[in-house]
Amino acid sequence: MEDISNIESEIKVINGPEIKVKKVAETHSRMKSTTPSMSKEIVGFHKEANSITNRLIRGSKKLQIVTIVGMPGVGKTTLAEKVYNDPSVSYNFCACAFTTVSQTFDKMRVLIDLLKQVSPDKHSKITPEMTVDDVSHQLRQILKRRSYLILLDDIWEGEVWQRLLQCFPDDSVGSRILLTSHCHDVAHEPHELKELNKDDSLELLQRQLFGENGWPVELGDLGMKIADVCCGLPLTIVIVAGVLKSTKPDDWMGILDTLSSGDLPKRCRDTLELSYRNLPEHLKPCFLYLAAFQEDELVSVRRLLHLWMAEGFIWRVEMMRPSDVAEEYLKELIGRSLLLVSQQNSDGRVKSCRIHDLIYEFCLQKAKDEHLFQFLEGGYNELSEFNEPRYARRLCIHSRVEHFIKSKLYCSRIRSLLFNNTKNEIVKQDISFIMETSRLLRVLDLEKICLSHGIPSEIGLLVHLAYLAIGGNISEIPPSIGNLSSLETFILVQWTEKDILLPDSFWNLQKLKHFYGKGDSFAVLPVENFDNLSDLDELDRISGVIFSCTDSMEGVIKKVSTHS
Repeated sequence: MEDISNIESEIKVINGPEIKVKKVAETHSRMKSTTPSMSKEIVGFHKEANSITNRLIRGSKKLQIVTIVGMPGVGKTTLAEKVYNDPSVSYNFCACAFTTVSQTFDKMRVLIDLLKQVSPDKHSKITPEMTVDDVSHQLRQILKRRSYLILLDDIWEGEVWQRLLQCFPDDSVGSRILLTSHCHDVAHEPHELKELNKDDSLELLQRQLFGENGWPVELGDLGMKIADVCCGLPLTIVIVAGVLKSTKPDDWMGILDTLSSGDLPKRCRDTLELSYRNLPEHLKPCFLYLAAFQEDELVSVRRLLHLWMAEGFIWRVEMMRPSDVAEEYLKELIGRSLLLVSQQNSDGRVKSCRIHDLIYEFCLQKAKDEHLFQFLEGGYNELSEFNEPRYARRLCIHSRVEHFIKSKLYCSRIRSLLFNNTKNEIVKQDISFIMETSRLLRVLDLEKICLSHGIPSEIGLLVHLAYLAIGGNISEIPPSIGNLSSLETFILVQWTEKDILLPDSFWNLQKLKHFYGKGDSFAVLPVENFDNLSDLDELDRISGVIFSCTDSMEGVIKKVSTHS
């Protein structure tokens, strides 16, 4: 209401007429009160949706391939997910699974994603020693003689599709595979998505801004012109809508002028640039941080928010916990259509998200231009030639970990080091040099690699560390972990089924807010000298742990309850 009053005052000064003030203020009020929807809008593609649905649930019992093709941003993924999640479709299949293939094809990741969904028990038995053929065989065995629906999103090459096709059995039980691609040679008789016409473009823009309320009369002509310059691309339309939501209607003409020149690719780039410039300053680093993840990666929201907090991106807000503020940042990025919701918890909160390919490319380039990240890719030779720039603060490794370790990079100024290779590597080499040469680290993310020799005792040198994600075949945690007096988030990933006893020094982590034990085993909380422990004032969430006795459980609850 204060925002609306300020807007009214500004417009009175500029325009004078009271009736116009009232109309525009009401329009802005309607936009502000529209909650960003987690569901995906389907506008203009109802005929295609019905046709695809019919091909999935009717016809031959033989395995059928249904393909959606179209240019980037035209809505292939949105349409495919809408059909895939339709209960009238999924009801017809015994098993359903969805994954993104992406331009950087990783067959092992794709197979593991599918196996996780069709058989969580089998997925939990996957070890780093298993080959692609092993996982492929498991997937075929599970799908054998079962009717299944598989959605493979964003396939770039026909050769990639042929390599995946052999993983799916055809037992003539009515199974279907739904593909999306921008290449026409991926499959036979594809459904080709065209750009939206003018009426559908305007309808999608209206739904994004006003829901079902319809266009205000005073903005109808301007809205039509804005929808028209989006060239019928749904992605462009929803991003422009995100900009308009946070802009006063009097400024919409300037947005139209910005987007009115150039060809289609330039308009897409200009739209993303406009959306980025329009972000509040506190959201810009949070948005660019998504470049640290792999293209089309399913991003854990919990992991993302904790990284934001450890990096110092979350501003203090009175009477709100940093985690709640971070969640508001996430909702705002979703509301601006810069992030897509992939999964939600039972309470409606976002569990995982992803970023569209075009937005990811923009984000990656902008993160490089703004020097938010240094990215390392390639083999040993490329890494060994890397010279740490003076301004480098965050290093993201997309190469194999063994190449990074072999290169022995000396990065004394690095504050954040993230390994984001999706291959789940087993690391047999000693990694203690990282702790010895990069003592200013605030973020160390080793969650996606498996340390076969456990955690080195040198971890205690990283006294500035706020975020630590580490795991492997761990038999014990070094007592030096207690030196990490600044640690706020600790993620421990166990790759074996053996429980880990945490050292007594674990209770020295007085700033610890979040502790997560992951894997098939548990972290056992220590009980020695527990009576002398001060209250756990900062501890907000702890999971994946067990208590050695009832007394220790009651003791921890009592220490934490003083904080609550």
